[in-house]
Amino acid sequence: MKPFKKIQYKLASFRVSLFGTYSITSKSNLNVLVVDNEKINQLFLSEQLKKIGITPDIANHGAEALSMMADQKYDIIFMDLEMPVMDGFEATRKIKALYSDSPVIVGYSSLQSEYHHHLCIQEGMVHLLPKKATQEQIGVVLDKIYSMLSN
Repeated sequence: MKPFKKIQYKLASFRVSLFGTYSITSKSNLNVLVVDNEKINQLFLSEQLKKIGITPDIANHGAEALSMMADQKYDIIFMDLEMPVMDGFEATRKIKALYSDSPVIVGYSSLQSEYHHHLCIQEGMVHLLPKKATQEQIGVVLDKIYSMLSN
């Protein structure tokens, strides 16, 4: 591993440790998939979710996520918008077309404009979370999703 990547991983772990814990123990039975092509972002979001009590699966791009969905049912997908092979918008469209009981998809991106938020909603995502979202931000979104899934 390159020294710069090691530093990035250590920084991501450090950032996660700085945030307070947000417990959603009743939601730890949710099957969650994180789709992002950047390992550092996968690590950061995975660590945030683990501290909440959720251990997610990881996909590197939208096509891999679709492949994984053939074998596993997911309740929630955190979907990066910009990825090689298949971006988050195309992956979301395909998931919605292929699965009538499709998972709840949350956009996950550094693109945070009203335009991008509108695009996410238009494509069928329920929310757009920023990269490096806090546990509290993730927890609030998960609470809303959990209440949607429970009804």
